[in-house]
Amino acid sequence: MKLISWGANQFGQLAHKGWPVFEASNTPKQCSLDGLPDDILSNISNICGGGGHTLLLDSDGCVWACGQNNRGQCGAPTDAEIKTITPWTKVDINGLKVRQVAAGWEHSAAVTDNGHLYVWGSNSHGQLGQVVERGKCTYQPHCMAENVKKVSAGLRQTTWINTQNVINCSSSTGENKITVPGVLKPIQLASGQKHNVVLMANAENDERLGQIFCWGDNKFGQLATGLDGGKSVELVEAEASKEKEFLNIACGWSHSAGITADGRLMCWGRSNYGQLGCPEQVDKRGPFTWFHNQEQQVKVTQIALGSEHTLALTGKKL
Repeated sequence: MKLISWGANQFGQLAHKGWPVFEASNTPKQCSLDGLPDDILSNISNICGGGGHTLLLDSDGCVWACGQNNRGQCGAPTDAEIKTITPWTKVDINGLKVRQVAAGWEHSAAVTDNGHLYVWGSNSHGQLGQVVERGKCTYQPHCMAENVKKVSAGLRQTTWINTQNVINCSSSTGENKITVPGVLKPIQLASGQKHNVVLMANAENDERLGQIFCWGDNKFGQLATGLDGGKSVELVEAEASKEKEFLNIACGWSHSAGITADGRLMCWGRSNYGQLGCPEQVDKRGPFTWFHNQEQQVKVTQIALGSEHTLALTGKKL
């Protein structure tokens, strides 16, 4: 197994070997494993990317970071000598094991095994809540909430689900609670630049899986309501999930996507760079079905969204 990366690399977020370490890559290249455990390639649980930094979670519950650290988002002291981290540094989450990580533009978040939500990096827009002074930054992870199940990090917001199935969001508007209908429970979260998507299940028996609800900015149709513009501070159900069940969700800056139970990839929102995969670069207020070949039975199994691009895994092909 290999760890590979490609794309922008001005802060060393690709963790590439050799020199120059800050050179962008148009093709996949092998990452440096310097600083990581010897058995890391067989123990990677999750990888996520922020604005200019990368977080890696291993199966032992340890968090590793590389890339831009000007706001402490890599969890290292932000003095004049440490503006970037190459290739990897270990983030100490108060000595606790971590089960999930998330990366925003200039901040990071982690949920520990005991259900504590830790955050670090920039608090320019309240994304770290009240544990750090507004407008300041910190490299030291701070406990933001307890009894947390899931977390997602948007551009400058942090959203999480607690054990009572309440959705909380901390951003420039303060800390807000999102009311979830009693018959539903949130099971997945995804956050974009100014919008959020949540995957719901039946609260009692999980028989009705895969309803998608959204809230936030809808300037480009990223809430999938079929309407133009506006915003919503309450949950609104995506048009597609009224007819189909979904298994996974993801968010880019201004577009969203979901995988249906039958392996279809549906995308909606902004399409100025072709991020929806549709022939015309026109924003979609409702979901656009992409990459589904009925004859060849091609099914999408995983998705990942960057700021303005989309990745889909079909079998062993990306």
